[in-house]
Amino acid sequence: MENRSVCIIGSGGGIGTEIVKLFRKKGYKPVIMIDFPSKDFDNIAKGYESEKIEINLEVDNSIKKAFEKAKSIIRKIDVFIFTAGIVENKNLKNLNIHEWDRVLTINLTGLFKCMVEVENWISTNGRIVTLGSMAGHQGSFVTGPAYAASKGGMEGFTKYLASYFADRKITANCIAPGPVDTKMLDVHDRLKLEERKKLIPFKRFAKPEEIAAAALFLASEDSGYITGTVLPINAGMVMK
Repeated sequence: MENRSVCIIGSGGGIGTEIVKLFRKKGYKPVIMIDFPSKDFDNIAKGYESEKIEINLEVDNSIKKAFEKAKSIIRKIDVFIFTAGIVENKNLKNLNIHEWDRVLTINLTGLFKCMVEVENWISTNGRIVTLGSMAGHQGSFVTGPAYAASKGGMEGFTKYLASYFADRKITANCIAPGPVDTKMLDVHDRLKLEERKKLIPFKRFAKPEEIAAAALFLASEDSGYITGTVLPINAGMVMK
């Protein structure tokens, strides 16, 4: 992947971290890491010689400054990956409007605001990869309504981007995993998670490395005729 660059939003998360590791291993440079400040974010940036930029997806000025810094590192980016997101496991009875707004603001509106900054930064023949969820098209008895709505919106927005960028030969695809074995699962009830696991044909959750591998393929030059797709990674739990 000589002379191929990538920017990853959400680099400090469980999946984002594995994407950073894999893309660095495959020779992507620079690997621009952007995420909310955290110890995990600090650790992955130190360990993998990547450019680290802090962002708050709830604050417009923070988004603008983050991309100003990113664009000062490299004039054009080849691959843009959005893995940032927060989860909730409420329901209609106990989810308040402030929680709803925050999930939608970070997961979906955050993606939109980043894409506004990325539009003139991403190269012709570039790649856009978003991280959705099975909850976005299937619903879930583990995650709640705001999370499902945000990920469903992400699928639709990614398809829009595929059409919008087609004349520049830029692809846009969404990865939609089932449960992935990361710290994000810690907010959920363990008994519910075990019940969910029994419904998976492979009887296990996905590994974050498996999601990173899919992102690597969709970011590659070999995937140039794949765009506007939602790629399910759920071990056959949902088949279409």
